[in-house]
Amino acid sequence: MNNLKKYLINFGVLVAIPLLMAAFVRKEYVVEREIIIDKPQNLVFDYLKNQENYSQWGVDFASRSDKNNEILHIEEGKRIDFSLGDFGQFDTNDTAYFITEDYEGNKTKVRWGIKGKMAYPANLLLIDISIEQRIANDLETGLENLQSVFDEEYLADYEAR
Repeated sequence: MNNLKKYLINFGVLVAIPLLMAAFVRKEYVVEREIIIDKPQNLVFDYLKNQENYSQWGVDFASRSDKNNEILHIEEGKRIDFSLGDFGQFDTNDTAYFITEDYEGNKTKVRWGIKGKMAYPANLLLIDISIEQRIANDLETGLENLQSVFDEEYLADYEAR
């Protein structure tokens, strides 16, 4: 009986330590990446405003064009804020945004960011820096894909609108 008591105490301590740590770990995160696109700001912004275009260049969360990926606010010509909805069994209140800025006259700087919150005790995962790095990698890939869309000839059709 003495051994069982020791095992139970050790098990309790092993479970309690991570839960206690999670109480002191940050719960919010922000990841942002940017790219320069060799097109005018108004063209890039108009393209980003249309969520149907996301499937051509987006990654995972951006390419979903369902009702959960809802535009929350548009500051015309400058910023688009949208919710990311849920990912299967994960219901989130995370938001993402695009910010466009004029860059050297006829180019556009596009910043893509995600703001999120992880509830206790899942926030313990934020200790692992690779989670934020994975999001950053997805943003970088998406921005590179976006840039390649603007390099493609079929974009001429979109510009003609």
